[in-house]
Amino acid sequence: MVGGLIDNVVLLLALSVLYDYVSGSRKMPLKNILTGVILGTICIGVMFNSFSFTPGVVYDTRSILLGISGLLFDPVSTAVAATMAAAYRFSTGGVGVWAGIATVFATALTGMIWRQKNLQRLDSISMAELYFFGIIIHVVMLSCQLLIPWPKAFEVLSIVLIPVMVIYPVGTAFLGKLMIERNIKLKTKAELDKSRAMLVEVLDSIPHSVFWKDRNSVYQGCNRQFASDLGLSGPAEISGKTDYDLFASKNDSEAYRSDDREVMKSKSTKRDIIEQLTRADGKRIWLSTIKAPLIDANGDLFGVLGLYEDITDRRAAEAELINAKKSAEEASQAKSMFLANMSHEIRTPMNGIVGFAKLLELSKLDDSQKEYVSVINSSSRHLLDIINDILDISRIEAGKTKLEMKELDVMEILSRTFDTFKVAIESKGLSYKISMPAEIDYRVYGDSTRISQMLFNLINNSVKFTEKGYIEAGVEQLEKDGDTALLRFSVSDTGIGIEKEKLSKIFESFFQIDDSYTKKYQGTGLGLAIVKNLANLMGGEVSVKSAAGRGTRFDIDIPFKISERYIYSPDEKISGAGDELKMSAAGMKALIVEDDQISAKLASVILKKNGFEPVTAYNGRQALDLIEKNKFAVVLMDIQLPEIDGLTAIKLIKSRGASEEQFRVPVIALTAYALSGDREKFTEAGADDYISKPFVEEDLTKKIFNLIKKRNENSGEKRAENASK
Repeated sequence: MVGGLIDNVVLLLALSVLYDYVSGSRKMPLKNILTGVILGTICIGVMFNSFSFTPGVVYDTRSILLGISGLLFDPVSTAVAATMAAAYRFSTGGVGVWAGIATVFATALTGMIWRQKNLQRLDSISMAELYFFGIIIHVVMLSCQLLIPWPKAFEVLSIVLIPVMVIYPVGTAFLGKLMIERNIKLKTKAELDKSRAMLVEVLDSIPHSVFWKDRNSVYQGCNRQFASDLGLSGPAEISGKTDYDLFASKNDSEAYRSDDREVMKSKSTKRDIIEQLTRADGKRIWLSTIKAPLIDANGDLFGVLGLYEDITDRRAAEAELINAKKSAEEASQAKSMFLANMSHEIRTPMNGIVGFAKLLELSKLDDSQKEYVSVINSSSRHLLDIINDILDISRIEAGKTKLEMKELDVMEILSRTFDTFKVAIESKGLSYKISMPAEIDYRVYGDSTRISQMLFNLINNSVKFTEKGYIEAGVEQLEKDGDTALLRFSVSDTGIGIEKEKLSKIFESFFQIDDSYTKKYQGTGLGLAIVKNLANLMGGEVSVKSAAGRGTRFDIDIPFKISERYIYSPDEKISGAGDELKMSAAGMKALIVEDDQISAKLASVILKKNGFEPVTAYNGRQALDLIEKNKFAVVLMDIQLPEIDGLTAIKLIKSRGASEEQFRVPVIALTAYALSGDREKFTEAGADDYISKPFVEEDLTKKIFNLIKKRNENSGEKRAENASK
């Protein structure tokens, strides 16, 4: 009897092994039936090792097996097992055969019912619940013993009741708990395996190399990309190795481990580590590495995680970009130098042509001579306009144009610019109109020179392309909000207009409406490009409306900051100071520092004409010597000079002016350089004003007399201040 009981226990434990297999295996055809056959075989084994209390009545642990089977296994498997067990019991016969068959089906059915009731919580059934389940199973089992013929049934029940109810429920509970806990462990292991497989898949799909080490910088794992870089057959091969084992370069290994120590010591991530690595194929690559500390749930450090990206191609591209940028900057510098030199070389002879032509125009000439001089002046202006346009568009496109924001009167600028073209407009028999609304009674801050330049280009185009009809220019207020206003400058005409397909191109550099060999209208094709770029630089925009043969209208919308002062009243405007200054210049010395004899001669003639006594120096050293020995009212300083250049000479004059009276003289930079930044260079050197070649008498004398007047006013204020003391 004892031996049979032990055999039953062993077979019941085999049930738990089967449960492990069933729980852990994947779905396959006829799985439940196969499981049922195995269960049935175990059950038959249990019944085969039964023990007998009385002849013809045998007992075993089938009730425990079938009850647990019904609870934890699939119903199909349990049904197959119960059928096999019942068939075997029927074959053994005896007075208790029907009781035995009833026990098989009743306990299996009870287990299946209990399973259905607790289907969603099988893994969380407690020991107490399992014990109660065991009691129910064996109450059912004992009830089936009533099918044994009387009085045999009473005799059997009286013998087995207490042992069965004491031992079997406990056995049921322990076996059930054992199987449930093993199932939980198997599920946990399966989840871990799944998570590990998913992690490996994720790591291998990352386009970067990933690795992790323990606290001693010993590799614990990596992804496939890292293993490939090192020439390993797979990630598993890296486990237990160090940097010294994997890399030939000791310096590289030391650098990697140094980063590891820094990260683990600070317990913080270190990013953008730029380093190198030698791959298995011998290629030296650049890396951008991130390293982070590995910290467990308790806050304890257990290693370091690293990830790097191969940036070799990117660094090569960056190097190419840097070289390209350097080349572009060098090309831009070369272009700027070329333009500066061309400006200087063209403007220097132009200065003589324009200046002397203007002086000649003012002398006594017959009609033919006046016509010739007029042609010279007109051609000179045209050539100068071309030079200025090329320089302007070069400055603008290079982003080197700076706006000089000053207080201005937009209507005065419009009127003054339009007046420049009145003679040309009237000579073509055109009518004209200027619209200036009374609501714009305020000044604004802006660059008057650039605004005038935009208007000049637009009006010039209208005059050029209009043969009959009118030209109209105006300014209007579109919006006004507090201290800001949006103003629109407009220029319209009844000229030849612009074809629709050309409207989108007219603001491109060098684009010309008439590009035929027989073109009637001259120009560089830069005027409108300059207008558009300057408008954008001011935060505004330019638009055009036109049709072929119907005229053209250009609008420039520009936002301005409003000044607190209003428009000058007529009696505020300065006029008539020129003659007074000319008279005061009599006997004053003016120094001309110029190595070009024609330009020096022109300046000398203009100065003499305006009452000055001109003195000429041909280099910076001569200029300093002359200033030291003479008192000059003004110095006209060319920039490109032999021995000591103009900028250096200006700096020396201003520095010596702090202690020497004769060096306290206003200096006008007189140069053929006209590129962006020139004015700033001259001002920084100490120049009081600046004029570019070619210049005319009116512009030069205006600057000279303004500086002399300013110096006289300052001297008067100082004398008054000293007298009051």
